[in-house]
Amino acid sequence: MTLVGGYQDTRANSEDFAITPFLFLVWVKNERFKIFGLGICWGFSSTYLGISTKLPKGYPRFINLNKNK
Repeated sequence: MTLVGGYQDTRANSEDFAITPFLFLVWVKNERFKIFGLGICWGFSSTYLGISTKLPKGYPRFINLNKNK
């Protein structure tokens, strides 16, 4: 099991400003690995923290998505 996390600037998806903070679930089920986690979104930022099983060696442990990428 591995701890993974991520950040996303929601303006990259042309989403609106989130006035009220809210929690969301992260659930990725792939043929190779699974990620389960919990995140929070407020304003134009979204952050999550999760646990992964069978993550490949080269996969990043923290993903940062913003307008520049």
